[in-house]
Amino acid sequence: MTGRERLLNSIWNKPVDRRAVSPFIYKNFVKAFFQDPDVDVIQGTIDVYRHFGFDLMHRNINVRGDDVHVEGPNWRVIVKEQDSRGERVITTQVETPERILTQVKSVKQLTKYHSVSATVEYLIKDRTDFDQFVKYQPPVPKLALDELRRAKELIGDEGITAPWISGVFNTLADYRKLDDLLVDALTDPGFFHAMARYFQGRLLEYTREILDEGVDALSYAGNIATGTMVGPHFFQRYILELEKEVIDEIQGKGTAVLYHNCGDARSLFEVYNELGFRAYESIAEPPYGDSTLKDAIERFAEHITLLGNIDQIDFLRTATPEEVKEKGEQILTLAEKRPSFILGTTDFLEEGTPHANLFALSSSVSQN
Repeated sequence: MTGRERLLNSIWNKPVDRRAVSPFIYKNFVKAFFQDPDVDVIQGTIDVYRHFGFDLMHRNINVRGDDVHVEGPNWRVIVKEQDSRGERVITTQVETPERILTQVKSVKQLTKYHSVSATVEYLIKDRTDFDQFVKYQPPVPKLALDELRRAKELIGDEGITAPWISGVFNTLADYRKLDDLLVDALTDPGFFHAMARYFQGRLLEYTREILDEGVDALSYAGNIATGTMVGPHFFQRYILELEKEVIDEIQGKGTAVLYHNCGDARSLFEVYNELGFRAYESIAEPPYGDSTLKDAIERFAEHITLLGNIDQIDFLRTATPEEVKEKGEQILTLAEKRPSFILGTTDFLEEGTPHANLFALSSSVSQN
């Protein structure tokens, strides 16, 4: 069985020759592996998965559209950057005929190869700001999908493509402050749903273009609306329908959705069953999440493939290879109750993870 067949069969609940093992390898680890910040990440990701004997699920493929910086006749974009004490501040101003919208992002370098970006000022501060999007934002631009085409050609039957898209609520949280969004839903649901439907529509336009190009799976970011942030009642009332419509359209065209929540999730398992996605990650246990694999196995619908749940923050970096192999085998034994399961991590690999531990993780599937 090829790596491609093994992963696709795992996701679509079909027989496999063995359990797949596919940790989330982000581009920072690829760069660290080659000690090169300018490494070819598309080819490099393939090489890293191959080196450790992992099943190749390629997520380092950029298919996201830039929905802010594309200019139009009534949508002028000005970007300014300033560096200060290890922090890069990016200020984006959008000028429309009526007002100026401002977004400020802070970018900090956490490690040699990994930076994080946080929005500190959001474009939509009130309803009038949102009206500017409806009135003046240019049409959804065509995506540049060269990376996806190249990745598919290089991967062949060795693995699958699974680039990232944001879910609807994650997309909303890019434009409006999270606590404001939560209050909007409760105090001004008309405003909340107008924003949600507007950005859902644009998200679907982007997604259809990706689907038309052809992709095996989409890694679907749903990590903002966590169990502790919104809870099951809020999710079911204000988020479920919006996400389900997108997921249904994606999977209706034969592409699997791998839903991602790397934080607290245990209160949402039954709600997640209603979303209907094919696969879920990453069953993060305390202190980084509130889930356990045993609980997830018992509560998730059987048609959903679970992926996880090796802790890559502490355990994978500090354990011995023997402990890693034993942990992998324990997880796979527990997961025997599931029709489909993929051994992976609770998020992307940390730079500095001992390579011996990754070989041990890969070898743990040989006994199961």
